[in-house]
Amino acid sequence: MHHVYSIIILSIICHCLACQDPPLEPPKNSQGTTVINTAGQPFTESGTEMFGGDSTTLAGEEMMAGDEAIFAGSEVVGGSPQPELDMTPIPESDMAPPPEPDMAPPPEPDMAPPPELDMTPPIEIPESCNGPLDLPTPNCRPDPLPSTGDLYEDCVRRINQLRTECQCLPPLERWPEGESCADQQAEYDAMTNQAHSGFRAGICSPSGRGQNECPGYQSNQQVISLCLQQMWDEGPGEPFIEHGHYINMTNPSHNRVACGFFTTEQGQVWAIQNFSQ
Repeated sequence: MHHVYSIIILSIICHCLACQDPPLEPPKNSQGTTVINTAGQPFTESGTEMFGGDSTTLAGEEMMAGDEAIFAGSEVVGGSPQPELDMTPIPESDMAPPPEPDMAPPPEPDMAPPPELDMTPPIEIPESCNGPLDLPTPNCRPDPLPSTGDLYEDCVRRINQLRTECQCLPPLERWPEGESCADQQAEYDAMTNQAHSGFRAGICSPSGRGQNECPGYQSNQQVISLCLQQMWDEGPGEPFIEHGHYINMTNPSHNRVACGFFTTEQGQVWAIQNFSQ
C-alpha cells in the first residue's frame, strides 16, 4: 500500500510541474514612458528598451536586468532635499504699518476780493507849475520812477511823469478796461511784424482813439525807460508822422491810457499805449 501511495503522490507532483507557467523574463522591445532616477534626478525615457536601472544610469544606455530601478512615486526618490523655509520672524520694525495719509482738509482758498486798483494818479503837478506849459521843457529827461512790480502801472506812471515834470500837464488815468485789447493788439502786431496793424484791423475793443507803439524792444524795462522817452522827445510840430507820439501823449482830449505788452519767442517786446477820452 505504501508503494501505491508513493506512486500516486509522485504522479501528482509531475503533473503539477508540467502545468507551471514558464519563468518570468524581461519583456523584449517594450515601448512606453518610464520615469526613473538618473544621476540623482528624475528622468523620463520614451521609446527605449528598458529593463530596470539605477540612479547613475545615463539616458539612452541599456539597463541591466536585476538592477534596482527607482520610480517616481516610490518612497526613495533621488535628488537633493528641498531647503527648509526660513521661518525666522520678521523684526517688528520691518512690520510697522505705513504712516497714515494726512487727512486734514486742505486750507480754504482765500475768497477775499482782490484789492482794487488805485486809480489815483501817482504823479502830481509840481507846485512851480502855474498851468500847462505851451511847450515842453527842453531836454527834459527825468530818471524813471522805481518799479511798482506792475508793468502796466509802471507804463502809466512813466507817461504821467513826462507829462507833469516836462510840461506841467495833468496826469492821465489808468484805463484797465482797455488793457486786454492792448495786449491782443501787441501780439497781433508782433505776429504780422507791422506796427498798428491790429488797431487798423479792429481786432478787439475798446482800443481808444489814439495809439502809440514800441515795436521789437529788448525788454519791458527798455520800453518804460527808453521808448516812452524817445516818443516824448519828438516834441510838437508837423508833419504828424514825425511828432505823432508826442501829440498823442499830450492831446488835451485824452484823459485815460491803457498799456499792453507781448514778448515773442525771440525775446522781443512789443508794447502799445492806447489813449481814450
